Amino acid sequence: RLTPLFLFAIPLTLIISIFLSYPLRNISRSIAIKRANKIIEAIEAYRNERNEYPNNLNNLQPKYLKVIPSSLVIGIPNYQYQNFDSTYSLTFVQEVLFDLNYEVVTYNPFYEDQADSETLETGFKHWSYYIFD
Repeated sequence: RLTPLFLFAIPLTLIISIFLSYPLRNISRSIAIKRANKIIEAIEAYRNERNEYPNNLNNLQPKYLKVIPSSLVIGIPNYQYQNFDSTYSLTFVQEVLFDLNYEVVTYNPFYEDQADSETLETGFKHWSYYIFD
């Protein structure tokens, strides 16, 4: 009795998941980027005061941030920070579709929103992303 229901429901679920994955990724990416602005502001405040970027995000606590904000998006566990002395990057990763590939989203203060064949624009200044298989 349930077999016809499963034969209909499983393909329908897959089709809906595929068609909704792109707009839902855009929404979750936007939320995570907006949440990261507090971290970026704290990094820049640290830099303005000390004339260097912090070695890690924990250096921002408690003076610049009481706690390091999370993305508040399921599937984006935390932000990764890298100090390159004269610049830095803030990155997060989210699943694209069924754990087959991932979207790597990066903030670089010197990135000028010129996507190349590898990176895609996010619609937010200094943010770009690429798909990692």
